Amino acid sequence: MFAICAYIPEIKLSISSRNEEIRRLFFLKMFFVILFILLQIINAEEDLQLVSTLHSEYLGKFSGYGSAVIIHFQVPDDTEFVSFKFSADQTAFSIFSCDLDEVVLYMKHGSIPLVNPSNAKVPKNVFNMTQSPLMHLQFLPDKQPHYFNLTSPRAGYYYAAAFHPFVEPQKEAITQAGLTSECGTFIDAKLYVKKYYIIDLETTNEIAVTVPLFSKENQTYKFYIPEEHSRLIISLKNVIFCQTCTNLTAQLVDNSGNPQDFPTIIVHRSTYTNDTIYYRVNVQPATWYFMQFYFGATNISIDDYGHLTFNVKTFTSMSQNLITSMYKNESAKTDWNMSSLYRSATFRSLRNDHLISYMPYKEYNLVKTGRSDSFEFNFDLHPNSDGKVPLSINLTSTDFTSLKFFLNEAIDVGGALEYIVGFAPRLLRKGSVIKKEREPEHHIVIVCIRNNIMETPTWPNNCTYGNISNTAPIILNKTLSNSTVTLPYPDSGWWYITLKLYCGICVPCKCSESCVKLYDECIKDCEITCEPDHCSNCTSTCEAEIKNNEECGSNCDCDGPCQRLNVTCNSSVLFDVSSYPCFGGSCDKNGRCVFAISQGILYSTCLCSNNYQGLDCSDDTYATSYAMLVLELCLLVISNLIFVPATYIAFKRKYYVEMIVYASAFLSSSFYHMCDAGENVISVCVVRLEVLQFSDFFSGLLAIWVTLIAMAYIPYPWSSISHISGSLILAFGTTLAKQSLAIFVIPVVAGIVIIAARWIYLHKKTGNCFPSKVYLKLYLPIALVISAAGLLMYALFQTRSNYKYLHSLWHISMGLGIMIILPNMETFLPKEEVRNNDELLNGGIPSV
Repeated sequence: MFAICAYIPEIKLSISSRNEEIRRLFFLKMFFVILFILLQIINAEEDLQLVSTLHSEYLGKFSGYGSAVIIHFQVPDDTEFVSFKFSADQTAFSIFSCDLDEVVLYMKHGSIPLVNPSNAKVPKNVFNMTQSPLMHLQFLPDKQPHYFNLTSPRAGYYYAAAFHPFVEPQKEAITQAGLTSECGTFIDAKLYVKKYYIIDLETTNEIAVTVPLFSKENQTYKFYIPEEHSRLIISLKNVIFCQTCTNLTAQLVDNSGNPQDFPTIIVHRSTYTNDTIYYRVNVQPATWYFMQFYFGATNISIDDYGHLTFNVKTFTSMSQNLITSMYKNESAKTDWNMSSLYRSATFRSLRNDHLISYMPYKEYNLVKTGRSDSFEFNFDLHPNSDGKVPLSINLTSTDFTSLKFFLNEAIDVGGALEYIVGFAPRLLRKGSVIKKEREPEHHIVIVCIRNNIMETPTWPNNCTYGNISNTAPIILNKTLSNSTVTLPYPDSGWWYITLKLYCGICVPCKCSESCVKLYDECIKDCEITCEPDHCSNCTSTCEAEIKNNEECGSNCDCDGPCQRLNVTCNSSVLFDVSSYPCFGGSCDKNGRCVFAISQGILYSTCLCSNNYQGLDCSDDTYATSYAMLVLELCLLVISNLIFVPATYIAFKRKYYVEMIVYASAFLSSSFYHMCDAGENVISVCVVRLEVLQFSDFFSGLLAIWVTLIAMAYIPYPWSSISHISGSLILAFGTTLAKQSLAIFVIPVVAGIVIIAARWIYLHKKTGNCFPSKVYLKLYLPIALVISAAGLLMYALFQTRSNYKYLHSLWHISMGLGIMIILPNMETFLPKEEVRNNDELLNGGIPSV
């Protein structure tokens, strides 16, 4: 805007010699041009609307989905453009500055992103069948914005998983609260959307629309594909370009998650001959589509526009009556009743791009059966008239079968979807004897499963959709009669399981390129000229024409890559489609299934023990071996035996309160580490871990406190008052924040102040050095060095890998320090005459 305004004076100088009226009109026109540009900019900014703002919980290092923060957004329908904005910041909980720990964020549509930051082993039979692209960001918590921008995004829920990078457990430091920086990283997220300016078209088989279009303007039309229709023909004609327009761009947009990228139609003005342009594609039934038009121009004009006419025609690729009659003929050959052979099935056909031109299939819309627990439900066939649910489906080699079911957003995607399929037992009855026959060795069933699209099982082991081919997750044959597919955090929406039976023989299709081209041209001409109600006959008409062709003949009667043979076969399969929390409602033996809630989203995850990793806690890459667990347990428990001689010394020196405290510290620490050290593998817990942990921390701190009071040589009743008041304060502090530095520093500093005050008082009272020089020069320094060394190991150098060694040395240093520093009257008090003068030492109060 400023560049344009700055340019106006220059223009004014250049035309100063011209007629004033021309100059005034020129500037008036320039004013309108500038105003038009500014309005476009303002409108563009206003079109991008803020929909939601989220503030996340504090992030943690990745150790499983239980440590991840889940953020979710809901993108509204008819969204043309969406922008997800993320920024991270930190909150300091200590006096130390925060390190900028990297933030990792994954996001996708439909469900929680399935990621593996620790590179853990993927459990057997686990697949990721999502159709949504996985988006990834890594950034620092420096408040800088980072974006995901999507054009024509799918509507619905988008889920983001955020965490700090994975750190190998053995390298993770054990820090003492208050001695290192303590920070919490959080994410601020915002969702901006731009809605389509949409013109809804009537839902009919054929639509004709005239589109007025200004230069550099988008126009979007929305239309619906009926339930059984799978073909779309769009025709563009009567294109009138505006004066400054150079080209027309037309783009078909699918909002169903279809991975197929539709080609863009670009019509150049210089080469346009007023011929009708046709656009033929396969589409998803029961889906909304968008058609976008845009005139490219050399400049913008507010009174310059063109127009075009486009037609939309949808139809089914094969007549429903023809499909039904084909199945009736098939059942007549086998003398089977059609209704009993294909219970509750809908008969459809799938249009392929090449021969075979159509593939009949049976579609079963499964019924959801819920249970009381979260994420526990299953899908079954429709019940029979007697109320019984069929367990098997019949397959033939002449078609394929589709199982269709729906997963709701948010409430159905937090568990794991499990699909089991296997050959049904073949029972042969001869008189009164029922025998079980084996499945014929040449029978092969290819099984596909995919979200939002229906893949076609093709020989020998593929699942295809358009030009996209993937390896089939399940193939049943003579060596594998049943198999399972597990899909953690499945996407919401429609799911399709397709099964096709092959008789084990595949003769390569010999249809030549010229025959395929001839067939394609036949289909094209028929679909363009046909009436919508009769377009379904194009497939059968062109196929018959190709088969009657002498050059092509039976060579083009193909089933995917295989020649169609007269050999047919049939079989039955049992299946189960169920959802469970975690994996079948449980995890491996080294984990337990828990429910987690993050930002209002409920999901299940496996909580692993003993450093096991993976979705089901089965990866032992970082796990501690059993021998090391035994060593850890023994070291941490046996090292507490140092308090046994400390207890005995306290008894011998008549420190009875201290004796009880040291004995309590020995028992509390031993029982706590027996419960905590074995990683739930060899742990022994007499009571809950939280109770034992409180007892361990409280007893340790109390042992330090009573030792300091003993060193102060305080007379009765002040010693008892100190013991009781210290115990109450420590109990409160341990309950409040047992791992805080303050709960350790406060009693130590208070004890040192009491010791210093008492020793100075006795020094002035007796006129001698107090305590004795031997104690000050020998016992006290040695005890302080040992205790300081243990304290440094405890506070600064512990990691997950050396914890069992350094923490055991901490126990030993504490016990040794107590035994050395606990006053012995023979070496603690100064000269003999002072020792015997109780009144002098106790200030006239007899000691007890």
